[in-house]
Amino acid sequence: MRKMIWILAVLLLSVVACGGEEEDPNRPLTTEDFATVCAGQAQPRAAAYTPETAPNQIMLLSDSTIGDQYDYYNIRFTSELPEEWFPQIVDGTFDFNPAELVTCIHRTATELADTCEYEDNYILEVFNSTYEVTVYAAQTGENLVRETVEASGECPSMFMFDEGITEDVYYADISEKQIGAIIERFAP
Repeated sequence: MRKMIWILAVLLLSVVACGGEEEDPNRPLTTEDFATVCAGQAQPRAAAYTPETAPNQIMLLSDSTIGDQYDYYNIRFTSELPEEWFPQIVDGTFDFNPAELVTCIHRTATELADTCEYEDNYILEVFNSTYEVTVYAAQTGENLVRETVEASGECPSMFMFDEGITEDVYYADISEKQIGAIIERFAP
């Protein structure tokens, strides 16, 4: 009997230690919930993608890595694309629950474009960048489109260096126009 109680106690502790709690299905979705789609996992709690009800809300996410590995994806905000394409602020916070699509922007390659020299021996290396832009149906993880986009870099007239840093790098970023050309078919 004592052995049985000991086994039950160990099992109970392992369930608690491993986070035996189930996720609250009513918890509002977050950026992190949609970032898993960029890593190849469906988000079953997301709204179903229904092309006939455009515009479809889109999560726009980008990561900070170069190459095949994926880093943490962050939400990307736009100022030039129609705001109805993206999650809206409701009661002071973003409401991600209506988002049907996830657009993942990942820098896959870079190439040195220029070395910029500024006053006081500050140096900035500017890189052209290649991006992979993939649009997924969030709920199913279905890949709807994947395109490669090039971004060209040039020496900016001004660049802010961190204190104590005299050399830095800058990667050309994909433009909102390039992003819009890919996602507009899902949110006309």
